Order: sequence, then C-alpha cells, then structure tokens
Amino acid sequence: MPQDDLKPPARELTQLQLDCLAGFWNRKTAKRIATEQNISEAWVNKNLLGVRRQLNVNSSAEAAAIVFGTKAES
Repeated sequence: MPQDDLKPPARELTQLQLDCLAGFWNRKTAKRIATEQNISEAWVNKNLLGVRRQLNVNSSAEAAAIVFGTKAES
C-alpha cells in the first residue's frame, strides 16, 4: 500500500482544548469555562468543536468520554 494513502495520526489536543473539555466534563457552562479561562464563550465553543472534529465524534460528551474515560460501574 502506498504511503500516500495513509492518514497522518491526529495531532494531540492543545491544553486549551483539554481545559475546555474538562470544564464540559465537569458540567460547567461554556460561559463559566470562558470566565475561568479568560477567553470568550465563542472561543470555548470553537475549541469544543475542534475537539469533536479531531476525535471524529458528534458530541462533546462523546469526546469527553474518550479523553477522560467513563465512570467506573458500581
């Protein structure tokens, strides 16, 4: 198989993307995450969108589950 047919591995998430996703995972609103990160709410949403695209998922919840794992079952 030619090397050109292979997709390059996904780049790692940035620290800001991880921080936004962590906020989402901890049930914070985009507005609250923005305030804590000293960025705009729109920039939070754009970072979450970037994470979803990078991980090829449809929701931030799916992305957070991939990155942070699911809670242990009782």
